[in-house]
Amino acid sequence: MIFVIGISGLTGAGKTTVATRLHQYLSDPKNADVFDGVHINKVLLIHQDKYFYARDSPHHKWIPEINFINREVLSALDMDKFAADVCTTVQNLKVADEFNDISTISESIKEERKQINILIIEGFLIFNDERINQHCQLRIHLYLSYNVGLERRLKRNFKHINPKPEWYYEHYIWPMYHRYLNEVPNKNNLICLNGELSFDEVFSQTYDSFAEFLRK
Repeated sequence: MIFVIGISGLTGAGKTTVATRLHQYLSDPKNADVFDGVHINKVLLIHQDKYFYARDSPHHKWIPEINFINREVLSALDMDKFAADVCTTVQNLKVADEFNDISTISESIKEERKQINILIIEGFLIFNDERINQHCQLRIHLYLSYNVGLERRLKRNFKHINPKPEWYYEHYIWPMYHRYLNEVPNKNNLICLNGELSFDEVFSQTYDSFAEFLRK
């Protein structure tokens, strides 16, 4: 059985941190049997940020007012490679599921527990490409208010420093975030969590959402 979790949200909402923590927790052999009736085998994580085009790529759209790349649009990312890697990973997990070596699992677990492989996908635009969105059984979105999002953005360090970070946030990050959020298909199926809560609270709610989905 393959289970795919998608985690999206505004920049600074904590999606990468939550996804990484969830991956670490579910990958720990000590937690392989934390869910009744389920044994967790492989757990993989894909970050959308890994697919930004290089700075000198002709795919980028530049903002002339500040001589800066607009990184809030799908064209800033190699979405074809991202989608292909997601599809390949899902297929590989299906193959691993079919030929899974469970020789180290006790006979009682073999008989009583369903074996699952898990893929976690995180990124700010993962639900806006149907090639990726179609794989996600559980879709989680972390949101922030304008002011908290801006405050967190200003505290972060980036390789390429935006010369006008507040201006960029107001005119590009915030409006593009809402534009793409409005374009997400089947938004009623999104589980929206408050990213302004403490990390432990956000992680707990994410984990509980996953556990509840498995129970159903």
